Amino acid sequence: MKAISLLWVFVLAKVLVLVHRDVPLSLYTPWAYLWQDVVVAFLFAALDGSTRRKRPWIGWSAYALIVLYVAVNVPIACTLATPLTWPMLRAARGPSATPSRTTPRPPTPSAWRRSWRQPPRCRRR
Repeated sequence: MKAISLLWVFVLAKVLVLVHRDVPLSLYTPWAYLWQDVVVAFLFAALDGSTRRKRPWIGWSAYALIVLYVAVNVPIACTLATPLTWPMLRAARGPSATPSRTTPRPPTPSAWRRSWRQPPRCRRR
C-alpha cells in the first residue's frame, strides 16, 4: 500500500513540475515521463515487503525520506527545469552558504542594551 501511495506522490510531483511546460502529446508520453518513478516504486515495494515483519520502521523511514526529497525537489525542478542532484548540491555549496553569512540578522539583546546606553553617532563626510 505504501508503494502505491509513493507512486501517487511521484505522479503528483511530475504533474506539478510539468504543468507549465510544453509537453509533446503522444501515446508514449506517460511512459516516458513516469518509467523511472514506477521502477523506484517497485524497488520500494520489494524493500518494504522484505522488511515489513521484522523491521517495519525501515519501510516507513525510506518512505518518509523519499517523500521529503520529492517535496523539496518539486519547487527546484519547477524553477530550474531539472531535479536536484548531488553534483548540483556540491556545486551550490559555496553560493548557498554565502547569504547566511551576509544576510542582516535581527539585533541581539546585548546590542539593544548598548543602543539604549549610547546615543546615535552621526558620521561626517
